[in-house]
Amino acid sequence: MVLHLRHVTESDVCDLCKEHTQDPVHALWLCKDIACVWSSLEWFHQAVPVQPVSPRNALHFSRTAHPVARICSIAGNILPEFLEAQEIESVPPRPLVLQKWCPPAPDIYKVNFDLAVFRSSNLAGLGVIVRDNCGEPIGALSMPINLGQSVAEMEALACQRAVQFAIEIGLTRVIVEGDPAVVIEALLLGSGQLASYGNILDDIRVQAAVFQFVDFSHTSHVCNSVADALAKKASSGVGLQVWLEDLPANIAPFVLRDVH
Repeated sequence: MVLHLRHVTESDVCDLCKEHTQDPVHALWLCKDIACVWSSLEWFHQAVPVQPVSPRNALHFSRTAHPVARICSIAGNILPEFLEAQEIESVPPRPLVLQKWCPPAPDIYKVNFDLAVFRSSNLAGLGVIVRDNCGEPIGALSMPINLGQSVAEMEALACQRAVQFAIEIGLTRVIVEGDPAVVIEALLLGSGQLASYGNILDDIRVQAAVFQFVDFSHTSHVCNSVADALAKKASSGVGLQVWLEDLPANIAPFVLRDVH
């Protein structure tokens, strides 16, 4: 019937019984020539009052159609293949994992942050690195903080410190990037108000409003190696450490490897 309405076929009469219009109800339930398919199924006699059919367009195009009596067995044979295909299609493709830091646009600075946890000393470390579009370091920060109620709370604090640091060194156009997906997603979607660290997210949004341009971006831990090294450096217990342009000798190699 659909093929006829679309002017693909000249007639809308059922190819099997040659008696009735092949609408969906007739095609699936009423055609007498398909009765043997459903009558062979025990559950059909218990649950279905009328006979269904499985119509085929093959007859319209002079292709060989499967024998009606074999439809159930053929369907059973191809069912595993169908289910396997559905399972494969339902799994979204995995994004490619970048192995290097990705530079921003020429007039934008990228501010990466990370967190390291030192449970033995009841502390955590925050690391921040600021780079231009060529990957050259503009500033860096490493500082210890007390362990918070949750890792997500401390990651939010790390993000907040990254935003503050960018403001302190006079940046106006930035991409704030880190690997804590929960924090980045909350900032992008404007959510997280009911989380235990919701007040920190609110502070980040207020502070970020001073930028001419700001974006929050998630990155893999592999691409965040410099901020990670700076966060771990806070385990020394020295306190807040800030570097402008120059970096510590044990951090500089991470920048070179990250960019080149």
